[in-house]
Amino acid sequence: MNLLTTVITGVLFLCAPFVHAEVNINTATETELTTLQNIGPAKAAAIVEYRTQHGSFKSVDDLLKVQGIGLDTLEKNRNMLILGLEEPVTKNHQKSKIAQQYMMETE
Repeated sequence: MNLLTTVITGVLFLCAPFVHAEVNINTATETELTTLQNIGPAKAAAIVEYRTQHGSFKSVDDLLKVQGIGLDTLEKNRNMLILGLEEPVTKNHQKSKIAQQYMMETE
């Protein structure tokens, strides 16, 4: 039984870097935001600054209004983003009208 426990613990330890926690974009610190793909310190600071100036995000797609955040970054992170609601807004989430409009404007 000890060997099995050791093996399971080792596998979980090795997989830990690939498990991403959900990030609440309305409360996350700059450090927490940098855990997202393609979000470095500058983009994290821009998100916090935008949130400070404009208030809480109403939709995950509102991140597209932040300078430096594009559709590619949004889509890479969509399944990890929450707004502070009881459940993630991204599960089985189709692109909103904002995201669709952004795509048409940037083509």
